[in-house]
Amino acid sequence: MTSSGACVPASLYWALWLRGSAQRGCRCRAGCAIGARPVDLHLKALTALGATVRVDAGYITAEAEGGRLRGGRIILTSPSVGATETALMAATLARGETEIVNAARDPEVCDLALCLTAMGASIEGAGTHRIQVEGVETLHRARHDLIADRIEAGTYAIAAAITGGHLELLDAHLEHLASVGAALEQAGVQIWPTDRGLMISRTGPLRAVDVVTEPYPGFPTDLQGSVHGADGGGPRRLSHPRDDI
Repeated sequence: MTSSGACVPASLYWALWLRGSAQRGCRCRAGCAIGARPVDLHLKALTALGATVRVDAGYITAEAEGGRLRGGRIILTSPSVGATETALMAATLARGETEIVNAARDPEVCDLALCLTAMGASIEGAGTHRIQVEGVETLHRARHDLIADRIEAGTYAIAAAITGGHLELLDAHLEHLASVGAALEQAGVQIWPTDRGLMISRTGPLRAVDVVTEPYPGFPTDLQGSVHGADGGGPRRLSHPRDDI
C-alpha cells in the first residue's frame, strides 16, 4: 500500500498489515504540510517486536518472520501518541507479552485501547506511562463510539473566549481539557460540565495568562495557534505560549 505523503497515519496500520503476511510496504516522506514528522519511533517500536524494517528512497518495507511479530519491551524516547498507538496495535496481535514504556497518556490512546479490547485484545495500563499487552491470535468485529476530538473542542472553547457570549460543546469532556480549561479560567472565562458536554461563557474582559505547551495532560501544542488568535493586544491579550516539547 502506498501513501501520498501522509506517512504518520499510514504507519499506524503497519502493525495490523504485518499480521498474517510476510512483508508489507508503505511510501513515506516523513513529513507533511506543517513540517517534518519523522516516523523513527514507529519503526523502532516495530523493530522491538521483531520486524525487519528497511527504508529505501522514501519507501519503507517491513516484514515479520513467519508473518507474525513477537512480544517484547518497547521503550519510547518521548511519549508520542502516534508511536504509542502503533506499538499498541502491533503488540495486540504479536505472539506473547509486550511492555510499552514511556507511553503517551492521551485520551486518544485510552480510546484506542478500549476499541481494541472490545475487539478481543488484552490490554492493561492504558492512560499510564506503562502499558502491558498480551497478544491474541485474532481480533473480531465490535462497535465502539469514539470520544469527541479534544483539539476541536479546545479550538471552539478558545473561539468562545475570543468572541464572548455562551457556547455549549456537545459530547466534550472536561477531564480531557483540564489544562485548557484552567488557562481559560485564569483568563476570565467560565467553563463547566453539563449533562450534554461543556458550557463556555465569557461576559467580562479577557485577562493575560502564560501558557506552556507540554505532553498530555499539559496544554496541547496543537492549540497554541488558537491561543495566538486571542492575542489582540492590550486588555484582550490572552497569552504568549511557549512550547517546551
